[in-house]
Amino acid sequence: YMIAPADAKTLANQKALSDYFEQVAVKSGQPKLAANWVTGQLLARLNNEGRDVGDCPVPPDQLSLLVTHLHDGKISGKMAKEIFDALWHGEGEVDEVIEGRGLKQISDSAALERVVTDVLNSNQSLVKEYILADEKRRKKKLGAFMGQIMSVSKGQANPNQASQILVRTLEEKIDSSKAEKMSGVLGVWTGKDFEDINPMPCAWQAGGITNNANTPRVLEIDKVTFTGQGVAVVVA
Repeated sequence: YMIAPADAKTLANQKALSDYFEQVAVKSGQPKLAANWVTGQLLARLNNEGRDVGDCPVPPDQLSLLVTHLHDGKISGKMAKEIFDALWHGEGEVDEVIEGRGLKQISDSAALERVVTDVLNSNQSLVKEYILADEKRRKKKLGAFMGQIMSVSKGQANPNQASQILVRTLEEKIDSSKAEKMSGVLGVWTGKDFEDINPMPCAWQAGGITNNANTPRVLEIDKVTFTGQGVAVVVA
């Protein structure tokens, strides 16, 4: 089954537990995930209550279905633990618990994009902070957005998909912000040479910086913005 050696050793020591695992693994088609649950949540609960596998209140077919839904992304890990707890206490089968508690995970891209958009629109100040932050600080700020996304979706958003959509949307906003800033830009001064964005050469003076070029015209400059990296953006 290509499971972890530690899990294999645990299962090999108890035939009944091994048989239980095989049923879950075969039916779900996910032996590694099945081993994690059987040697983790299931075995821990059995040991805590002093039960044998034969006295387990969660049938192999139900744990198999739980593992399948978890692998397919229909439920999150947190939801899976809640469902397992309900199964243990005899509150119904897997699909009944999911339906009754509204635990289905949101994995539809369109639905997740709406949630992400709503969160960003409601937090414009955080969006601006993210855009202005450096790469390291941006990663830290993602947590604040994800927290609100999970809150708005009542914990049902697929975190991996939501995170991908969030990062992509924020990157699009960064690109849009850069494009707006470049509107009216004449060129970039690197401290040595002026690189003209406009193919026509020009002469300009602003902010104590002078550029002279062989040109029949002189452009008036409103301001020079320094990027902090030895580069000045000249804006008309």
